[in-house]
Amino acid sequence: MKTVVQKTHFENIDLVPANLTLGRLENDLISERDSHYCLADKLKEIEGEYDLILLDAPPNLGLATWSVLTASEGVIIPLEAQDSSVKGSGYLHTIIQKYKSCLL
Repeated sequence: MKTVVQKTHFENIDLVPANLTLGRLENDLISERDSHYCLADKLKEIEGEYDLILLDAPPNLGLATWSVLTASEGVIIPLEAQDSSVKGSGYLHTIIQKYKSCLL
C-alpha cells in the first residue's frame, strides 16, 4: 500500500489515485473467495499513519463497493435533493446494515 500513496502539496493530505488497472482488478478478484476483504487487508498496512481515510466507491453494488463497505467504519452518501434520491438512500441504508451485520 505504501508504494501507491502519493504525497500532495497540501499539508497532511495524501492520495491513492485510481487507474485503469482498478477496473480489471474487480474482474480478477470476483472469483476469489473473500475478495471483498482485500482492501481492508491492504489498509491495515498503513493503520495508525492517518487520522482519517476517505474511500470513494462507485455508484453501484459491485465488488468495489462491497470492498469499501467491508473496510469502512462509516458511510457518507451524497444525494441530490430529489424524492427518488431519498428513497434510494433508505434502500441503500437497509442493504448496508444487513451487510455489516453479516460481517460481525
